[in-house]
Amino acid sequence: MRTDGGGRGPSPSRRIRALLLLAAFATGGCYGYRPAEGPFPQGTPVRIGVEPGRDVPLRSLTARDVVRVEGEVARWPSADVGPLSLSASWVESATGYGLPGEGWTVEVPLDAVRSVQVKEISWLRTAVLGITALTIGVVAFDAFELGGGGGSGDGPGGEPH
Repeated sequence: MRTDGGGRGPSPSRRIRALLLLAAFATGGCYGYRPAEGPFPQGTPVRIGVEPGRDVPLRSLTARDVVRVEGEVARWPSADVGPLSLSASWVESATGYGLPGEGWTVEVPLDAVRSVQVKEISWLRTAVLGITALTIGVVAFDAFELGGGGGSGDGPGGEPH
């Protein structure tokens, strides 16, 4: 007599845990940007549009004709005087070429800033991705009998019913 629960498939609690784990991996969060106006506190993730034709120094090199910089606010100028300082994660030029900012401090004069957008989680996109991941997980569990549980016992070595 079998005592491993063969033929029943994965237990409901095991299936739920596996599906929740799959959903957690798939929905690390979908992010988007929304237009906003500063000032923003240090550490706020932003994307700024830069006036065409501006060059941005990145330590020992200069990015030419920069149109966009993504990163975190390092310093927002008080009284709108001085440059906006960002800890850059991405710098993109008008030619479409981009390079990682690697956390380097980038200073952009305020008069060169065309737009400011704040990075935030997109709940709708995250929910759609989560539902899609759960649906795929349920289909995979049912189609491939994932999660253990064994077979019906009618094969070689198993006890017939």
